[in-house]
Amino acid sequence: MNAGMSGFIQQYSVSRLIVLLVFLVFTLAACGGGGGGSDPDPNPPQTGGSFSISGKVSTPNYIQSDGDVNDPNAQVRENNSFSQAQKLLNPVTISGYTNISGEGKDGPLFQNGDISDIYRVSLRAGQTISLVIPHHELGDMDLYSYPASCTNTTCSSNRCARDGDPEGNSGGSFESAGANEKITISETGDYFIEVCAWEGFGNYTLTVGGKPAQNAFSAEDDFVPGDIIARFKKPSIGASSLKTSTAIASNDRAVLLKLNDSGSLDLLASSPGNIPQSAIRVAASHSSIQTKRSIAAAKGAEYLKRWDTLNMIAQLNLREDVIFAEPNYRVHASQVPNDELYRLQWHYPLIDLPAAWDITTGSSNVIVAIIDTGIKAGHPDFQGQLTDGYDFISNSTLAADGDGIDADPNDTGPTSPGGGTGHHGTHVAGTVAARSNDGGEGVAGVSWQTKIMPLRVLNGDGSGNSFDILQAVRYAAGLQNDSGSVPARKADIINLSLGGGSFSQEAQDVFTQAYNNGVVIVAAAGNENTATLSYPASYDNVISVSAVDINKEITDYSNYGTQVDVAAPGGSSTDTNGDGYPDRVASLGYDKPNGEDIYVLKAGTSMASPHIAGVFALMKSVNPALTPNDFDTLLAAGDLTEDIGNTGRDDFYGHGLINALKAVNAAGNSGGTPPAPTTQLTVTPSSVNFALTDTSATLTLSSVSGGVTINGLVSEQPYLTASPQTVDASGLGIYQLTLNRNALADGIYTVNLQVQSNLDSITIPVVFQVGSPVTSPGLQPEAGYLYITLFDPDTLDNKFQLELTANPQGVYTYSFTGVPAGDYLLVAGSDFDNNDAICDFSESCGVYPRRDSLNSVITINGNRSNIDFLVDYEIGLRTNALSTANPTATSFANKRPFSRTVR
Repeated sequence: MNAGMSGFIQQYSVSRLIVLLVFLVFTLAACGGGGGGSDPDPNPPQTGGSFSISGKVSTPNYIQSDGDVNDPNAQVRENNSFSQAQKLLNPVTISGYTNISGEGKDGPLFQNGDISDIYRVSLRAGQTISLVIPHHELGDMDLYSYPASCTNTTCSSNRCARDGDPEGNSGGSFESAGANEKITISETGDYFIEVCAWEGFGNYTLTVGGKPAQNAFSAEDDFVPGDIIARFKKPSIGASSLKTSTAIASNDRAVLLKLNDSGSLDLLASSPGNIPQSAIRVAASHSSIQTKRSIAAAKGAEYLKRWDTLNMIAQLNLREDVIFAEPNYRVHASQVPNDELYRLQWHYPLIDLPAAWDITTGSSNVIVAIIDTGIKAGHPDFQGQLTDGYDFISNSTLAADGDGIDADPNDTGPTSPGGGTGHHGTHVAGTVAARSNDGGEGVAGVSWQTKIMPLRVLNGDGSGNSFDILQAVRYAAGLQNDSGSVPARKADIINLSLGGGSFSQEAQDVFTQAYNNGVVIVAAAGNENTATLSYPASYDNVISVSAVDINKEITDYSNYGTQVDVAAPGGSSTDTNGDGYPDRVASLGYDKPNGEDIYVLKAGTSMASPHIAGVFALMKSVNPALTPNDFDTLLAAGDLTEDIGNTGRDDFYGHGLINALKAVNAAGNSGGTPPAPTTQLTVTPSSVNFALTDTSATLTLSSVSGGVTINGLVSEQPYLTASPQTVDASGLGIYQLTLNRNALADGIYTVNLQVQSNLDSITIPVVFQVGSPVTSPGLQPEAGYLYITLFDPDTLDNKFQLELTANPQGVYTYSFTGVPAGDYLLVAGSDFDNNDAICDFSESCGVYPRRDSLNSVITINGNRSNIDFLVDYEIGLRTNALSTANPTATSFANKRPFSRTVR
């Protein structure tokens, strides 16, 4: 019965899907995580039974782990000095652990501490190193770089910047204290990277890639020294310490603070006042702050002013009454949004959204109903974006909010241990219309001005029933429903990133009524990699959306078939563009255990569908008179899409990949305001990662407006070549890139490929590495010491557990024996901080069959082999601007429901 369609999230573990006693069940995909491996423990725990289960857990080619973590079972590879520096791939995401002596959980690093993790990597000019500390309230770390000429003798005094100036003496650099930090490399060469513990303990994630992964404040950023933008909670907890407490405590908007010469803050945007330095909780010990400040002072008065500004921001962000504090960035007019995480939203340029934004960024007169798990209404990226919604979960037990249907659509989060949706509706709604271009916060939505109508029909575990969903559809369409009310304005578009069950005549009738009442209905095609019809996407008058990856190719999870109408970006677990992060869809999220608004990366047709809803909202903003039939007609004519796959409509992409520019132009040409003609060349992906072993990749050149002729693709090095694969007379189409490493020395390489056209020349950076685990020991993808575990899906009791390390290819080969028949959750994860729970933030995590699978329960009723799945890191994209860390959270012990067996 479970045929749902949803994505996964990188922050919660899987849950068993609850089957309701209703005639039709709709569920979301459960979330999970990933794998990696070698030979199994020769003596795994067993409780009897007669069946075996075996397979491989694989690691993406851009993943590595810290060699010395606090797990006593993990093999120790010390990386505490330059001579012991751990080699890194490039690009790479590496997670690890540091602590001060006596801080953290009891383990091999507790007594003496592990204040320094040092890595060695070849870097190219312009590459960025980013450090993410998921729980900055528990520990402060800093990020440093040093030239490869450093040795334990020449640079020992500079380690952790406890003495001397790493930049002045040895060419390194360092950043201020904060939850996220970054360094941009100015010269190509070999470097040491150091993660240094200044206070407390905790996990971290280090990313080496082509561009920063999130808003990690740097003294090199373009901001006004001394200016700080901050927003305070109301009433402000620290209001008594503020001379202008009334102005701040009652203010919903951000205020401008000025760091004065005495080191305290003047309030500029409201009535004049002063926040005493003594009222601000410092991020680290006084001595460490002064040491860092003296190093900054050696770089000059201007640098010191910038450093002081960032340090004050870091301290403000640890105050309980501060929602966020950030620099006052200098910005320039542009329709490319300035949201800090927009750099991760590769999926928008893929569908020509930036060009469409030059014509329209949407209209507040357009409403998109998100029928899902509800939303976290307080998320900053929803401010000003919402209309009144409704909660249509009629079963009060299922709803987990104490009642049946009501007017509060807020997502309560997972209700059972391991609940896995991770505020799915929040992520979906964010893609449609997250607050955008708002001075650097968060992510961008597809249609910036569009209003969201949140309708809750699924609980926090992703379960619901068709009756409640159909009531929400009726409400959104302004039709009679069980709430006894209709919205002041009906929705123009409905998004359904959910599914399940079989055909229902009642459902078909409701969707037809909504369609006839002027509402466009969009639904995710499903994540089962099947042509079997899935509902509601397969109903008449519903637009079914399949998912593509960064290469514009159908994903390995997306459903396909005769009912698919259109394709949109859904994401995958690759890192094709080489930024060190998986090519998933970035949008809004919420960390329920720690009460934080965050941003998360998810993949699935659930993530593809809101792209379509958002583009349709842009079309309605240009031409409000468009009807559902108009959308169908334009789509069928190919006026809204880029034709990929077989010519014309096909079962994988429908009528093609949605193209925002083409769609907005089509809307204007259909009676609305005619947009200005735009001619442009689009190249996807915008950068290419060959990693350590790949030898070929594809590059797609396209133009939806015509008038583009490709003059050639020119590589600056002979070992990288480009040849046409499927191109038209203008040279547009698919090209194959081929890499020959044979004559190259070990190292990291970046080669520029010039795509030359009659319009301009576009530079595509191509990054790859030469080396092997044989010639460069330690240079291999792996996800750390893994616990491969079979859990009871009802109680989450740990039934069977194996402990594995990766082979040289980054694969963990496992085999359970003596497993009794029954249902299980198969989970793999690490425990870097030794809190006896796997899958914490900045730890590896994987769930069979995959994170974007909707049913993660595996049934054992016979011997099972080739049960393979993927592991990667749990990364919640926090921002300094939105960090609301809980200073009372002193333990991760209850954060994850998946416990490991302690030996």
